[in-house]
Amino acid sequence: MKAIIQTVIICSLLISILACDNQKKLPDQKQIIRPVKTVEVVVSNKRTEREFPGVVDAAKKAELSFQVSGKLIKILFEEGEIVQEGQVIAQLDDTDYKIEFNGYKADFEGAKADFDRASQLVDQGHISRTDFDKLKSGYRVAQTQLESAQQNLNYTQLKAPFTGHIAKHHLENFEEVNPRTTVITLQKISSLLVRINISESVMIKVKRLGQNRIQYATFDKIEGKKFPLIYKEVATLPDEESQTFEVIFSMETPENHTVLPGMTVRVFISTPENQHQKDKVYLPAHAVLEDNTGRYVYIAKADENSSQATIYRSTVTTGQLKQQGIEILTGVNIGDHVVTAGMSKLTEGLRVKLMDEIKK
Repeated sequence: MKAIIQTVIICSLLISILACDNQKKLPDQKQIIRPVKTVEVVVSNKRTEREFPGVVDAAKKAELSFQVSGKLIKILFEEGEIVQEGQVIAQLDDTDYKIEFNGYKADFEGAKADFDRASQLVDQGHISRTDFDKLKSGYRVAQTQLESAQQNLNYTQLKAPFTGHIAKHHLENFEEVNPRTTVITLQKISSLLVRINISESVMIKVKRLGQNRIQYATFDKIEGKKFPLIYKEVATLPDEESQTFEVIFSMETPENHTVLPGMTVRVFISTPENQHQKDKVYLPAHAVLEDNTGRYVYIAKADENSSQATIYRSTVTTGQLKQQGIEILTGVNIGDHVVTAGMSKLTEGLRVKLMDEIKK
């Protein structure tokens, strides 16, 4: 019997030793990374956003016309082409103007010769002062007529007053042109304007809010892109029919998108409901913890291109508790992700797994 008991004890010891040996050989268990739920810190200032239809316009444009009449014989640039300041962009038939100029030039040369001779003779007393004054007057008239003929000849060429794009041809070659009839529209589109029409009440608010106003433009064919606008001016008189005021914004010409004058645009103007309200930050009240050192929150700082993050403790100062949550005065930054559940199990430096809604 004693031998049996000894055998059982020895077997038990062997089993225990083998069990311990097998336990040592098991691989280390991986650390469990706990998922956490967070909320992003954002500015809480309720704003009202209004949408208005608008149209794009060139910051500088000119309706170009000839100062004299004639037959249009040549437009030197196509629509859309760029012209430099001073370049000739259209030409009238100048045959008649050249003939007129040459005639007045001959009259001027004759009158000048008579005046020059009279200037020498009058001092010598060979002609009267009256005759000299007549020759002098004829000389000045001939000079004026020649200058006018030269000006008319110059007007047969239409030149660009500034560097820009040919936006539109209003006439075709060989058409008869009257003075001040628009021939070409020239636009400078290195910068653009956006025009909208708004009611009196909105116009007053837009002007009053100043820097608290946010405005941007969108285009239906350029998805997901917002183009910032800068307030430029507002009309002081309303449109007679619609009784609305025109507001003009300036917009930089996009580099990678085609935006041209005449295109339709949607303008969004965002204003705070209370213009005296400052931007504030609120968090759910339960996300703010407190111990003997004060109030604090846990912030999950995400790894780059990963769903994991590291926990950091941040001391906060708080303001009033409102419907939006508890106001955070200091301790968090816009864009931080504050943990909102399971904070009792968190410690500084703990690795956690972010929920899908804030994965980077």
